[in-house]
Amino acid sequence: CRRSLMRLIRGLAERRPNVILVATTFGGDPDAAYRMARFLQQQYDRFTLCVFGFCKSAGTLLAIGADEIVMSNFGELGPLDIQVSKEDDFRSRSGLDINEALDEIAAQAILLFEDYLLSILSRRQPTFTTRTAADLASHMAVELLAPISSQIDPLKLGEMNRAMQIASEYGLRLNPTLEKTIGQLVEGYPSHSFVIDFNEARELFRTVREPTPDEIQLEELLFSMVRRPIEFVDNLLSLLVEKEQQEYGHPHEHRSSAEGTAPQAVETDD
Repeated sequence: CRRSLMRLIRGLAERRPNVILVATTFGGDPDAAYRMARFLQQQYDRFTLCVFGFCKSAGTLLAIGADEIVMSNFGELGPLDIQVSKEDDFRSRSGLDINEALDEIAAQAILLFEDYLLSILSRRQPTFTTRTAADLASHMAVELLAPISSQIDPLKLGEMNRAMQIASEYGLRLNPTLEKTIGQLVEGYPSHSFVIDFNEARELFRTVREPTPDEIQLEELLFSMVRRPIEFVDNLLSLLVEKEQQEYGHPHEHRSSAEGTAPQAVETDD
């Protein structure tokens, strides 16, 4: 976790000027990612991020703070759309969902207004002026879309906008020179799972390169962890349970709950 990494680095008797972080995450806490990236910026002259597998959302925030990104063919970054928990649901949704819904409603309102206005004017009723026709078309469009727009909670809309602003502000603080890139990462992709591969990452960031032969060897050594993090944690938990059973003669009584939270641990303990 972030605190463990910070304590480990602060406890080093001798510290080199450069640091390399190998990160893998499906997403996670933007606050933790920001604190980690900021800490590495402050403690080292050069911060290199190695992306050998999934490095989504909060992982992309780490990439913004890095001086250099080493990315293999298996690496992928993702958009910075913060995930917000749904009420009465374990799943999350993108902070962009409500904004996209509003954009779609606005676009449909314009189309409906134009269709109704042209339809009314085409009838050539002498009692209808253009202004009267426009008022009538506007009323019809509003009435049709009102049941849909009324389902949008203003408080939830504010929450979503604040969540998206967090990612943007953290990104700008980590690297003010990437303002355009951060805007693209926050609002320019259609889904949270969208894959940002090596070629696209090189267009977004100024310092993306392929791994050297030595770094490819490092990637192979960390194969299970960086490419299949959930399986890695599952196997690690199984080994720990097996070891405890050998030592104490009984399995860990909390194993099932630990397995249930394994993906979350992977997402936050980079």
